[in-house]
Amino acid sequence: MAKRIIMFLLLVSIFTYTGCGGGGGGKKKQPPLLSTIQGTVTFDLSGSTSHYQTKSMSAFSKSAFFPKAAIRKTNFSPQAVPNEKIVKFRPETSHSQAEDIVAKMGGRIKKKIYGTDSTYLVTIDDQIFSKSTANPYPEVEYIEDNLIYQALAVPNDPLYKPPYNWNYKMLNMEKAWEVLKEDKIGSGEKIIVAVLDTGIAPNHEDLKDNLVSGYDCVDGDPDPSDLKNGHGTHVAGIIGAITNNQYGTAGVGWNVVKIMPIRVLDSEGKGDTLTLVEGINKAIENEGVKVINLSLGQPGKIDETLEKAINDALDANITVIAAAGNEGGAVTSPANYDPVIAVASLDHTCSRPSYSNHGPKIDFCAPGGGEPRTQHLAEWAVKTVFNTYYSGYAYMAGTSQAAPHISGLAALLYAQDPDITPDKVEERLRNYCIDLGNSGFDECYGHGLPDAYAILKNDSTPLEMANVKVFIGTSDGAIISNLQHVGASGDFTLSDLNEGTYNICAFNDSNGNNMIDPGEAYGFTQVYLPKDTLITEDKISLNNIL
Repeated sequence: MAKRIIMFLLLVSIFTYTGCGGGGGGKKKQPPLLSTIQGTVTFDLSGSTSHYQTKSMSAFSKSAFFPKAAIRKTNFSPQAVPNEKIVKFRPETSHSQAEDIVAKMGGRIKKKIYGTDSTYLVTIDDQIFSKSTANPYPEVEYIEDNLIYQALAVPNDPLYKPPYNWNYKMLNMEKAWEVLKEDKIGSGEKIIVAVLDTGIAPNHEDLKDNLVSGYDCVDGDPDPSDLKNGHGTHVAGIIGAITNNQYGTAGVGWNVVKIMPIRVLDSEGKGDTLTLVEGINKAIENEGVKVINLSLGQPGKIDETLEKAINDALDANITVIAAAGNEGGAVTSPANYDPVIAVASLDHTCSRPSYSNHGPKIDFCAPGGGEPRTQHLAEWAVKTVFNTYYSGYAYMAGTSQAAPHISGLAALLYAQDPDITPDKVEERLRNYCIDLGNSGFDECYGHGLPDAYAILKNDSTPLEMANVKVFIGTSDGAIISNLQHVGASGDFTLSDLNEGTYNICAFNDSNGNNMIDPGEAYGFTQVYLPKDTLITEDKISLNNIL
């Protein structure tokens, strides 16, 4: 690694001290000569597929470099429940005395806080309370706000946890969901995604409240229930599983998105042009539908009837998204039709699995799962709702799982801007992609992996550096600096360092939890730092995916 070492002189003033009683002077012990490292962080995920295998970080192991004691939590502005206070009385104060005192303050006791000693939740008008000066009642030990604690939009669903949620972390969904909350996106009419597939498990506890009326184009009736296959339920779950309900898993749509299930494939997962075209037309008839997900295909050119139906959907301001196919060859139809957004698959290391189709028709890539295997499913497959007989969950992998991630994200763009067009949806996705594979567009990854947070923020800040943090440690894995954000161009400065060999680590902290999580890029380098030295032009390349 090229480094330019600039030696610089410290001006050292030597003071002479005179001892008491005319004693002799002496030299003060000199402080160690400290040094500084300046450098730049860059993203470089342009290597071969094998380059992205999960790697041991050597001294930069997760356990060594992210001990709990070293973590600094992300700060955010504290918020309090309006018109509520917590009042702690002295233990000898009776309940009736507490009621009288609170009444004199202009409030009333709402409840005694369980498990506490003489502590009450009090309802009191904030304006009345703000007029009070210091507490005049000796029975009261303290009064404080009833603060709101939040988990930065990470869902509280039991299965939304490592390793099951690697796919959402890879898309930076947690920060995107925070944007939804902050900007109140989706507070009005919900956006509907039509899932044209094998149907749906209509009574699944983690999905049923996010469903709207659908249709069965296979049997020609209004009941799109899937009693045997489960593929359509799994696809729908990635988009629209009920989120933040303390149950099951999460969906990309964060309850902003509803699912219109349209059954176009039979119990064996097979359909035809007729059912598919009818399904698209059924979706067009529902004015709330803004996205159609097609996790299906056939190896050949698109037929004209289907092409017309897709064009009609586009004319109705509906974005059409399709899976690229799982044959490891050319992109299947309808994904190979230019106006359709074609989605390839990524495994948990952000690499293209061999089954994912490729070619010039690929637009984007998204989490779909890796090579099939029987062990460690959570590390390679996507888990969401599945079972058609009861509220079960299952792992599946394929471009069928990659496409609905993009469909859910497209729906969030419609929720943010109801007037956005399919062309603009694709443009927003393209403008905020992490570039994978060869630089720029390539036939394996298309334009890259969309960053959901950057897409919703629509921010011109360089995507790669928005969440990057850097720190320094010793060669034995001990952290000796706090985490610090890099500059907009990736620059950083680490100062006040003694002579020695250091490891410098940088990582893309997409969810702000000060830890390297699955799907996050990281990189590190080792530097020998002489004393009294400034090292510049040191570069850290984020070229690994955990």
